[in-house]
Amino acid sequence: MLIFDAAYLFLGSKDLERKTQRKVVINDKTIAILLNYIEQKANGGDTISRRHYLTAERDSNAIQSHKPLYDSLKKQGIQVDIRKFKRKTTYCPNKSCPVSKSGFDIQVQQEVDVAIVMKAMKAVVANQLETLALVAGDGDFKDMIEFLTDTHHKKVAVFGWSANMSLTLSEKATPGLAFHLDDIWEQLSEPIQSSTYSVAQPAIP
Repeated sequence: MLIFDAAYLFLGSKDLERKTQRKVVINDKTIAILLNYIEQKANGGDTISRRHYLTAERDSNAIQSHKPLYDSLKKQGIQVDIRKFKRKTTYCPNKSCPVSKSGFDIQVQQEVDVAIVMKAMKAVVANQLETLALVAGDGDFKDMIEFLTDTHHKKVAVFGWSANMSLTLSEKATPGLAFHLDDIWEQLSEPIQSSTYSVAQPAIP
């Protein structure tokens, strides 16, 4: 099984974007490159048949504007799972900030992390998972990975960007199966001024 945390795929690359003036572009060509890299590293080149892309959109207009991206994913047999956003109140840590007491609302993904965990859990309970390839960098997934590797003795490969991939997450992966997508950055990106289409996911705290 392969699971993408879509927000991380884009937001996690921001450090490389600033350094190289290149931007992640997801289209038919780059998805094929990404899948090939993941399958070679995680599954010895064998096809991973169950593929999921978890993301969130604000409304139907946003979904429509990203249709080329979702169409490209579906062509490669990747199931797109779109969730909603919710409002979350956050506070400025600086006491002199005007909103340090009242706070301000931001939008964050709703249910995406839970959905990622549940897809893996349902698959292992149904005896439909031997290897999980996870494209994510959030250390919050460490308990899920530990459950899969230690309790169910499954193989878990983790793929992320070197600048912000949780050390805890990579340590929980099956030994030798934590990889940096930086290795194929040039193949997954284009110079910012000539990028065709890409989807900048909203910032998530």
